[in-house]
Amino acid sequence: MGTNKFEAKKKKVSESKIENFINNKKEVSKVGRKPKDLEQKKTKMVSLYFSESDYQIIKERADKKRLSVSQYITSSLFE
Repeated sequence: MGTNKFEAKKKKVSESKIENFINNKKEVSKVGRKPKDLEQKKTKMVSLYFSESDYQIIKERADKKRLSVSQYITSSLFE
């Protein structure tokens, strides 16, 4: 049975680090990519929450302009 390509890329944490974490209740060092400094990022992600009725209104307006909801909101912000 072959390994999943995602499983093959996973890095393993050594047992000593796990034991150290359990015994000393210290954080295990994070494995993987180092996140970019937020100040250096060129884009930011934003989450918006709407009531169901507000979302339907926005969706109808977006459909009239043949845009997705996110495209409609973005275009409305920068008009």
